[in-house]
Amino acid sequence: MKTLTLTLIIILPALLLAPSIKLIKHPLNEPNAIEYKVDKKLKDFTQLGSFAAANEGPYHVTGYRHNHCDGTIAIMPLHRNAEGAAILNRLLGERNVRSGVILEGRIYPYFPQMTYTLVQIKHNFKKLLQYPPHQQLPLLAFAESGGCKLAEKIMTVSL
Repeated sequence: MKTLTLTLIIILPALLLAPSIKLIKHPLNEPNAIEYKVDKKLKDFTQLGSFAAANEGPYHVTGYRHNHCDGTIAIMPLHRNAEGAAILNRLLGERNVRSGVILEGRIYPYFPQMTYTLVQIKHNFKKLLQYPPHQQLPLLAFAESGGCKLAEKIMTVSL
């Protein structure tokens, strides 16, 4: 009886974890590397330049200037967490800039981890249930200078 109990204690966690690991490793749950090209949608902006923000990884910062307002903004697409936003803030330092994150059509002063996790769960369930394709809005970190509220202008363009 002790051997059977011990065997169940050892095997039961494996039986419970195996299906959840399959779901996590499902191809539809792989992180989306959204390559968001802002250039084609921003008609009132001029691109200032673009550069890699880190030696490795998908972190590319693109700077823009508004054509009708004295302000600039740096944008970096985020791929799965707040790491890119932290890199952008570290690059720009404390130079009188307003920084934040644009997620699902809303602006946050910091990376909204809980909201992002819930959005990812919602999108993954839709994929698993094979709902019609849904264009996921980009997750963008930004840092802007000037009083133009450029993040709001970019947010309306990205919708």
